[in-house]
Amino acid sequence: MLKYLILSALLLILSCGTQHGDTWLIRTTGDTITVSEAGEAWSRLEQDERLRFLSGNNTVADFISELGRNTIVTLELSNEQYLYSSLTINMRDCWIRNASCQAYRDSLTTQIRQEITNTDIENYRKLLGSVVWYSTDGSATEGPVRLPDLPWPVAFAFDSMQTGSTILIDSIVYSLDSILTTWENPVDTMYFQNDRFAMDNLTSSRMTRYLNMLSNQSIDSLFIDEDAVFSYCANRSSVSDQAELAAWPDGVITAEDLDGILEFTSLGQQIFPESPEWVSRQMINQARLYPLTQQYSLDYPDDFTAIQLSADRFAWNQAYETLFRDNVTSRVVVTDSMTADAYLLLDSALTVPEYRTFVSVQVPQSSMDDAIFRAVSGNDALLEAGYSGYSEFLAHDCNFLSRPVSRTELPDRISDVLFNLEASDTAWQEPVQIQPGVFVFYKLHGIVPAHFPSLEQMKESIENSLLIHLEEQKTMEWICELEQLYSLEINQSVLGDLPNDPEAWIDL
Repeated sequence: MLKYLILSALLLILSCGTQHGDTWLIRTTGDTITVSEAGEAWSRLEQDERLRFLSGNNTVADFISELGRNTIVTLELSNEQYLYSSLTINMRDCWIRNASCQAYRDSLTTQIRQEITNTDIENYRKLLGSVVWYSTDGSATEGPVRLPDLPWPVAFAFDSMQTGSTILIDSIVYSLDSILTTWENPVDTMYFQNDRFAMDNLTSSRMTRYLNMLSNQSIDSLFIDEDAVFSYCANRSSVSDQAELAAWPDGVITAEDLDGILEFTSLGQQIFPESPEWVSRQMINQARLYPLTQQYSLDYPDDFTAIQLSADRFAWNQAYETLFRDNVTSRVVVTDSMTADAYLLLDSALTVPEYRTFVSVQVPQSSMDDAIFRAVSGNDALLEAGYSGYSEFLAHDCNFLSRPVSRTELPDRISDVLFNLEASDTAWQEPVQIQPGVFVFYKLHGIVPAHFPSLEQMKESIENSLLIHLEEQKTMEWICELEQLYSLEINQSVLGDLPNDPEAWIDL
């Protein structure tokens, strides 16, 4: 790691030298990165990554250091098969499908909006008040669907048909099962018929119709092996990696594929791998994405290539997290004795601030006379009048007693009084209005003086601090091991002649 510290000193003598782009900058036993290749790597950084380097004290040194580290880590990921594990590959493929679908939606939205004409908007207004239920070629009934969300030939045909009749359009037999025509009040009518409403809904319905047409290519013929899915959910190890859980003419989802789907899904939401119904829905959702991804790659090949590059970065990050967990996180253990030793070394000036508890009652303004009478009566009559406590600070399962609170937690008008009372002063204090028409009566219940925290109070904080420190220490040791394993070298002699902007290295 010392070689990285030397970089800072070397970069102080930057000058306008004549280094060539094909000069090696980073070298290992398995790879060599030239100056121009490092510039290319800089140009491919996401904006937030680039800003992270630019905000540091030495952009070039930080960038080269991280590029060198990533080089040896990538070699380790490759040599130890982390990059090529089925789980990483399947998560990458799942990322591509989801990203392609979202990008396709965005592109279609722009395209469809541009194609909508004034005639389309006028047709939308004419047909908006009708909702239909219909079927095609003996299929199950679809609906409710607003007429203008259907293709115009079908929509206008339904608008003039009687319930129960059929019509042939583009070799498809449509049966009108039911139609409902209604309008709400005139204000609603004016809102629903404005141009923006029509444009937004025509765009949404046409995009959804087109995407459904593509996705139905797989869904219409999708077969899910319910027995295999049940076995997968009950005991994953009992199912072969290559067991086919779902299939259609152009694709298949194996148990190994499903592992990646569920792992990817878990990054953004809670998963239920023990539920056959939930798992089946996830496979159906993914099956819909296969033809959409294929079509998107054909319609937008350059954009799809960019998605694949982003997917590679995603896969690298996922593989790295697994590698890091196996080589660092899993090897870091914080024991009770370590926590106890760290507790003994805490600064003696560390104190927990004073806390107090209080009894409170919320009273509406209309009941103030009664409340004041009860408060000055010298007993707990105020607690027996049916009022509630100050809910924001109540202890668990307590109607009137607060949890321990610090001076800064309470409203100033209460804390200034409560934290200056002697422990013996437990009388009701002057009520404070906390909101219009609502007053709080309160009195001191108990005092927890400022004190040095106990081991139990500090245990979680100490454990987290130790964990972070040990992980940092173990990470440095692990990186040093990789540097030696792959003979990492940085060409320090070239640094003084490189431009300050790494992107300029491409053209050297």
